Amino acid sequence: MGRTSRILKACCVALVLASPVAVFGKAPSARRAQEILPQLKTGQWIQLESVIQKNEEVRCTALRVLAGDFLDDDWSLKGRIRALDLKTRRFSIGPVSIQATDNAVIENMRGMLDGLGDIRPGMIVEVDGTYLKNGTFRAKEIEDESAELRGVPGVNQRLAAIGKIERVDVGRRRITVMGIEFLINEKTQLKSLIR
Repeated sequence: MGRTSRILKACCVALVLASPVAVFGKAPSARRAQEILPQLKTGQWIQLESVIQKNEEVRCTALRVLAGDFLDDDWSLKGRIRALDLKTRRFSIGPVSIQATDNAVIENMRGMLDGLGDIRPGMIVEVDGTYLKNGTFRAKEIEDESAELRGVPGVNQRLAAIGKIERVDVGRRRITVMGIEFLINEKTQLKSLIR
């Protein structure tokens, strides 16, 4: 697990997959989350939690602007594996294509797994690594969190991301990170800054 993910996990246990209010406590006014959009800039690091709708729209439930020294491999994505191709070492989480590096660390709460062959579609995983400009996420660490999240309502539709903002569309109330357009609405919670 990457340095950024370990820090965030220590701060926010079950970051994306518990109720946003349960994880983060009572949120400031939802209106403030929409008001921050014009202040966000391309290249800023941000943490987004969301729910994927049946129509594939990604609704952001909570956002947090991050500050500090981040490295190119501090990107993180957490969600359900939709497809897996062991020959090419590729799988997808939401709309993002994940490429496992040859030396990717693959683990679960009990320790190291034997390899990518232990990963299956439907598992809830967190991947840490680098998001490339060609739209591929190069995963250096993959953590299966399925067992610890079994039975959490709505877990299969949850998606969390930590990365750099690619685009902000204030008029459409959307933030793009890793090619995913996150819709910011009146229910989106704005979380305090993490340094």
